[in-house]
This record gives sequence, C-alpha cells and structure tokens, in this order.
Amino acid sequence: NALQEVAALLADSDAVADAYRMQTFLGDTWRSLNLYPEALQAYRQAETGLRASGIAHQLGLTLRGMGIVLARTGLHEKAIAALEEAITHFEQVGNQSQVATTLIELSTMQLAQGDLRSASDNLTRAEQLTEANTPLDMLAIRLAQVDVALAAESVSDAAVHLTAAQSLAEQIGIPYLTYRVAYRRGRIAQRTGDVTAAISAYERAITLIEEMRVTLPSDAMRSAFLDDKLAPWNDLIDLYLSLGDEASLQKAFALVDQARARSLVDMMVGSVDRQLESGLSAADAQTLQALQAQLNAIYNDLFDPNSEQRGAFNTMRERAIKIEHAIKQIRHRAAAAQSPLAAALPFASLSEQLPTDLPILAWHTQGDEIMAFIYQDGALTIKRHVTTISTITPLLAKMNSHWNRMRAGQQFATRHHGRLLQTAQRILHQLHDALIAPLQTALPTTGDLVIIPHHLLHHVPFHALYDGAAYLLDRLTISYAPSVSVFALCQQRETAAIEQSLVVGVSDPSLVYVKQEMNAIRPMLPRPVSLLDEAATHAQLNERLPQTDLLHIASHALFRSDNPRFSAVRLHDSWMTARDISEWQDAPIHVTLSACESGRSVVMGGDETIGLTRAFLSAGTQSLVVSLWLVQDETAAHLMPVYYQSLQTAGSAAALQAAQIKTREQYPHPWFWASFIAVGKRKPSVPSV
Repeated sequence: NALQEVAALLADSDAVADAYRMQTFLGDTWRSLNLYPEALQAYRQAETGLRASGIAHQLGLTLRGMGIVLARTGLHEKAIAALEEAITHFEQVGNQSQVATTLIELSTMQLAQGDLRSASDNLTRAEQLTEANTPLDMLAIRLAQVDVALAAESVSDAAVHLTAAQSLAEQIGIPYLTYRVAYRRGRIAQRTGDVTAAISAYERAITLIEEMRVTLPSDAMRSAFLDDKLAPWNDLIDLYLSLGDEASLQKAFALVDQARARSLVDMMVGSVDRQLESGLSAADAQTLQALQAQLNAIYNDLFDPNSEQRGAFNTMRERAIKIEHAIKQIRHRAAAAQSPLAAALPFASLSEQLPTDLPILAWHTQGDEIMAFIYQDGALTIKRHVTTISTITPLLAKMNSHWNRMRAGQQFATRHHGRLLQTAQRILHQLHDALIAPLQTALPTTGDLVIIPHHLLHHVPFHALYDGAAYLLDRLTISYAPSVSVFALCQQRETAAIEQSLVVGVSDPSLVYVKQEMNAIRPMLPRPVSLLDEAATHAQLNERLPQTDLLHIASHALFRSDNPRFSAVRLHDSWMTARDISEWQDAPIHVTLSACESGRSVVMGGDETIGLTRAFLSAGTQSLVVSLWLVQDETAAHLMPVYYQSLQTAGSAAALQAAQIKTREQYPHPWFWASFIAVGKRKPSVPSV
C-alpha cells in the first residue's frame, strides 16, 4: 500500500528513474505474494523504461525478479536468460552482492531441473563473494546448499549447512526465513529416521506459514500465497501415511483437508472481508466502473456473431487482459486498506460436524501418486497408489477432445450417434477402471456419496464414469465439494425455507430455448419472478437478490482459464464476474447456473478452485448446480423441468440424478446429460407448489 502511494506521488514528478525503481519494488511485492501476472506487468513496465535510460543496476534487479517469476510459471529457458543478463548488469557496475544473490536464484532453478553440478558450482561462486554477502545472502546460500546436499543424498553435509542457516535465521528473525529453516530441519530429521523431530519441525513450518497467511487482507492474496509453500504439508502427510497407525492416518486426513481451499474456508467463516467499498476511494470507484463497462463490451463482442470485432479474438483477449489487470490493481489497493479478520476454523472443529452416515471420497495427489481417503460410518480407510497423474492426464485430454467434437451440433451427434457414444463410453470406462474400480470394495454399492476432488481430478465427471454396463450415477447419488471443510460448512449452514424464486434468462440466436426452459420450470417454483432478456439487468437482479432464496440463471457463461476471477455470467446489460458474486451480501440458498462451463475452475496452489462455483459458496450459497462443459441449449430445457420436479421431494443431488437419468433416455450421449453437477449441501429441497 505504501509503494502504491509512492508510485502515485512519483507519477506527478520528473523523477523518472525513481518511478521505474518503484515498479520493480511493486513487482517484488506481488512476487512475494505469488501474484505472478501482477508482478510480470510491473517488471515489464520497469524494464522498458530502464533499458531506454541505461540504468544498469536497477535493470539487473528488474530482470532478476522477472526471471524468478518466469521460472515459477514454467518458462525456465527465459528465466535463466533473464538471470544471466541480470548478472551481466551487476558485474558491469561492480555490485558483487547482487551477483551473489542472483547466482543463488539461478542455482535454485538449476536444482529444480535436476542439474546438481551447475547448481552447486553457482553456489560455490556465490559463497566466494563472502565479503560482499549480507547475512540474508549467506542464509540463502546455506539453505540452497541444504537442498543440493539432500538432492545428492548427502544428509551429513545438509545438516552442517542447516546449522549455519539456523544461526543466521535466529539472528535475522524474519518468519518467512524461519519457516524455510524449519521445513529443512524436518526433511533432514525424516531422512535420519527421527520421526518425532521431523513432525515437530514440519508442524512449526506450517504454523509459521499460517501466521503469515492470515495477515493478508484479501482472498486473492491468500489464495496465491500458498502456491509455493505446500511442501511442509505434503511431506508431513507422507510421513503420517508411512507410520500407518490409525491416529497417524487421521492426522494425514486432517492435513490433506487443511492444505486445500483454505482461502475459500476463510471467506465462508468470515475471516476475510469480501466487500471492497470500505477500501475504495471515490476516484478508484469511478475508474473501476469505467473499466468494468469496457470489459463488458469486450465480452459482448466475443458472443455477438454480428460484431465487427468477433474475428479479432487475440486482439480482444489482449485488451481484456489489460483492463482486468487495471481492475485487479484497484482491488488490491482496496484490500490493502483493510485489515484481515479472524483466522479460519481448525479442521478438528469441522470434522466433528461431519455426518457419519454420509460416505465421503476425498482424493489426494502427491507427486505422481493419486490416493483416496474414504470416510464412511465414522471410520476412515486410505487407499494408496490408486492410480497416477500420468495415467489420468492423457485420459482427460482424450475426454476433452471428444467433448470438443460434440460441439459440432445436434445434427452431427445424431448422424454419428453410435460411434460417438461408443467412444465416450470407452474413455469413461478407462477413467472408471483407473479411479473407481480399485476402490470398489471400499465404496458403497448404492446410496449417497460425496466426492472431494483434488488437483486435475476437479475435471473428472465421476458421476458419468462407466463400468462397461452402467454409469456411476445409476447406483450412487453423487455430489461434490472443494474440500471436506467446505462441505462441512455447507451442511452446518442453517436451512431456511425456500419461499421466493428468481428465474433469470438471456437468450440470443445460439440460446433459443431459454424462454422455453424458464416457462417450463416456473410452475414448479415457489413464488417465481422472471427476468427475461431486456428485464435481466444488473440493477433488477441486485434489487431482488435480498428476497431471493432460489436463483436460476439460463444464459451464457464465460470461463476464463487465464484469469478465472473474471469468469462471468451474462446479463442483458453487463457480465456478472466471479468477483462480483463473491461480494454479494444476500446470496440465495440454492443456485442453478444453466450456463456453459459455469462449474469449471482453475486449480491454484492449495487446491483453491477459482471460478463461479467458489464465488457463490463464498457469498453464502448452500447448494449449487453448475456445468463442467458446454451446455446444449435444447438439452438443458429438457433436463431442468425434471430436476425441479424432483427437487420438490428430494435434495439437489438426488434431484439432479433423477433428471440426468431421465434426460439420458432421449439424449444418450454423456456430453448432453452429464455436464451438470451438484455442489455443496445435498438439501434443501423446494417445497411443493
């Protein structure tokens, strides 16, 4: 926040060099929060000006920060090139301390790529610059030497380097550095077989990370912060699993949940203020309104077949990214002016609230391994090595490729029905054999099942997995949740009566069945109010939200894989983004998004699923029905009336199951009927009308 103030002051002065320096410092700040797009934007602004002005030292700092971000986003060759150029600039001005610091970062990248020799050589070179090194430099060198020694299986050397690092960390006293020392102490203790010391060190590292995380005032910052800090959780989970006793397995299960969707839990329990108003200046509020209007225009062009801009997709995307970046900057400023609230509830207090009669299948990925935790009848079963990420990844790629073929339309699907259905069932059968078949004896044969996906498994339609004769939803009523804690919180929310419904629809030439869908479901809803086309405005929606218990939206949805908080649902006069929804104060109890890809999310560090589903849950919605892929307009108009008819006597998961089975009779291919999933609370049902 202070840097933003300084940048604003410098903007009105002739201190050009200082302005570029400030952009670099801002980039460093965003990088420390793992907000990489913001960091790269700041670094690139600084780089452009610094190259023109020829300020070598500051350009070196900028390139180093840029190199670190490029490495963390997987662009290793560009990252190494940036760091090597930074070293050249530092050597040009004789700044050996910065040369050493950059060599440490370079060695970290080389170690991550398995190049131990180059990593070790660069650390030796950095250490030779001892007189120029600060205590911070020396601590970074020692920590990197611990990592290299452990990678080389030299535990004794690692212990020596750690002793030196610990002494420096105590001298400096910065929590971020202390956590890094504690984590490495745990790794060394685990290698030497000192389980008690390893557990203590890992727990200390996790505590320090949590103490830092809860000081951050916004969801965006908290979500990104864990991105590069999950190693203590993963190693402690692995340690508890290796011990194998009941108490250790319970602790592993608790840690698995603690390491995912923490920021979403924070919002659900009120640990983060979701409102921007208290931190927005009048000027920022006005600018934000103008930027959102520009973004709405771009989104409209993307869906308007008559738009002159529609063919220039890349140009529109670049414009959207620039506008979204400006919006994010304003929101970060507003968040920085606020203070975080209380920390999230611990897992233990939530797990005690889980219903013992409702089986839960919680997935977890560790390295390439995919494992399963099955909570049933109050007992926990763990299945290791169910399958691997390298097995599931190509199967999901095949599934998505097949879904893309189905976008050719109803005529194409009808003409090639038999072959397309066979292909889909084959892929879903392979996914079933990899994920469900190994768990067959541990899972219920009929009844309810809650699935908690993890990592790439968020993209698996478990209810549509096929065993060669039937789909999983033929015998199980399946619902989903981002984490056990989120599911528990949804169950704990008081079930109020659904007395008022709001049905919103925006049609266009590609959505011709919207009005038919709305007319079909209205008689099944209590006190329905309809907002169709021109009436479906942002103002009308906001006016009616406080009285709405059930919200149904039939419209276009836009999933932004590159910027998921800007995923949005179309209204007549604007686009309602995930961020907008997360700020609602009067979220409906139940929401159905009869819209394309409304349930898709980007999975960030800490398994934070960013998208529309998360936005509604954080705003207070108890149960949702959303889609994982493109919704066929005609199919939705057929499925939704059956869903709402069933919802009068059953919860959302059971009602959706009945609607999908019924819809399958007319549209057998899973692409048509399986896109929708039920998320969150399995009840309430809608009272009979």
